[in-house]
Amino acid sequence: MRRSDKKKIKDHYKQKKKIKNPFKKEKVKINWKKTLVILLVILIFSALIWWIFFSGFWSIKKIEIKGLERTPQIEVEGLAWGQIENENKLLSQKNLFFLNKEELIEKMKNNFRFPEVNIKRSIPDKITIRIKESQAEFILIEGEKKYKIDEGKYVIEETEHLNKNLPIIRNSSTENKIIGDRVYIDNSYTDYIIDLYRIIEKDFENIEIEKFILDHEVPDMERVKQNTITMKIANGPIIYLNMEVEAQEQMNKLFILKNKELKERFMDSEYIDLRYGDRIFYK
Repeated sequence: MRRSDKKKIKDHYKQKKKIKNPFKKEKVKINWKKTLVILLVILIFSALIWWIFFSGFWSIKKIEIKGLERTPQIEVEGLAWGQIENENKLLSQKNLFFLNKEELIEKMKNNFRFPEVNIKRSIPDKITIRIKESQAEFILIEGEKKYKIDEGKYVIEETEHLNKNLPIIRNSSTENKIIGDRVYIDNSYTDYIIDLYRIIEKDFENIEIEKFILDHEVPDMERVKQNTITMKIANGPIIYLNMEVEAQEQMNKLFILKNKELKERFMDSEYIDLRYGDRIFYK
């Protein structure tokens, strides 16, 4: 037999071996190493889920509140715990990671009128709430009562003392300006008074304001077109100013009048009227 024939026969048998029998079942080889790795990953993931969601390790147990001066801490804590212990949420608010900080901040601002609230999570079970309370912008006197009023025209508290670092507005009109916990005086009026008060504090230290008077001529800036600000100097005259003219400009006129014209007679004057431009009236 020739060598070439032998090679053909050998190749024929090799091809026969490569042909698979469709009726013969092959044994499935299990990759135990890969299977064990997958099972281990599932086990670790399940344990992690349990640890985060159900173990209680991350449940909030401490609340620290900073920045309170007037508001009772127990009330602020009560609001915070009320949300934390709310069981009606899809994700438990007790869990440090699932506490809805934005919702709690909004509740605190609405309930206590805090201008600023920040919440910080501290692992594993504590939150710190930093609060900035609203500050008094002026004091309003109605009848015999005195109230501290904040920037949003809300009553902060009733007070017995008159703070000399705040403008004092005496409501001498027949209408109460406080209804509930709100003060109903036009913003343009109070803004002008606060600006005027700060200018005098800064540049005119020798002039002490006793109060601003809200009388029947200016009961409500939204309904009566009056631009008069009535300012009483301590132990001195009443000053009438025009809200349409810059406060600084009018105070410069008053300062010149006091130092160059009236001098010692300034404190004995009954009133000084600056409302009419360059014309100044006094008595």
